[in-house]
Amino acid sequence: MSPLILSAVVLGVFLTTPFVITLSKRLLVLDQPATHKIHSAPTPRGGGLTIALFWLLGMAAVFPTVSGQEGRILIGLMAGAAIIVTVGLLDDFMELTPVRKLFGQILAAAVFWLWASPPPVEPLSTLVVLGWIVLVINAFNLVDGLDGLAAGLAAGAAALSAFTSGGSLMQGPALLLAGACLGFLPYNWRPAKIFMGDSGSLFLGFSLAALTVINFGEAGSVGQATAPIFFLALPLYDTFLTVVRRLINQESLTTADTDHFYNRLMHHGLSHQKTVVVTLLLAAMLSVPGLVLSKTGAGTINVGLAAIAVVLLLTAFARHYRLLVKEHSS
Repeated sequence: MSPLILSAVVLGVFLTTPFVITLSKRLLVLDQPATHKIHSAPTPRGGGLTIALFWLLGMAAVFPTVSGQEGRILIGLMAGAAIIVTVGLLDDFMELTPVRKLFGQILAAAVFWLWASPPPVEPLSTLVVLGWIVLVINAFNLVDGLDGLAAGLAAGAAALSAFTSGGSLMQGPALLLAGACLGFLPYNWRPAKIFMGDSGSLFLGFSLAALTVINFGEAGSVGQATAPIFFLALPLYDTFLTVVRRLINQESLTTADTDHFYNRLMHHGLSHQKTVVVTLLLAAMLSVPGLVLSKTGAGTINVGLAAIAVVLLLTAFARHYRLLVKEHSS
């Protein structure tokens, strides 16, 4: 990855985001306060457009250096990203129904996989990949609830994924993704001047999920193949708890609430900024097994033991904050 391209992406996002803020205000693309939201004043949204736009420009600059199957993979990745950003922007402007958003997510995942996967495309692997990508997309959509949280998690996950890639194809896209998030964070940190909106959270989830798929196909060991997945443990954990909690409480799976793990941390006395910092530190801690596995070339048994350790840690965390019951009963 050329340092010049990476720097251009970071600066591009940083310098153009103020224009997006102004445009969002003029077009009244604002995130209005609500009972399930933290902010108390209308805030511009759609900042994810700058993250995705400059990531795509960076990818276009990198593309001439690859060819063959690697080129097909990058084309599929960029095409899927363009589709999911479009879906996110439509939701930021028009608030799509959950069914239409899900259709757009499946379409983006399918375009990526059908283009990037070497023929013949197997039905079972296709279903697994599509399910995984849609899962991570929605996980990042759910975790985007505090200023700087989703962008911070994505920046860390992308940077660590690039570090563990060993110079594989995913390193360049991962570094560009981390850089784009870092360029956006100064405007999204508390108090946020702009929210990334679904154009950002859906794009980040798609990109990180697709990169794990690419890594899985190129990794030289089980440990390296599964390492990046540990970086997504926290968003996936929150998604799992959200689904289980809503089923227990007989609530709609698409109903927004304030019972996410970061909401509970705030309810237990942490400030907005401290909650984000604690969450990022927890995510970094959960990433350690992935870092170890990526460098040791560990086998299936070690991967399983590391996964069990992470699950036990998150289970203890959930029990302490009683994350499976409604907040008013805790």
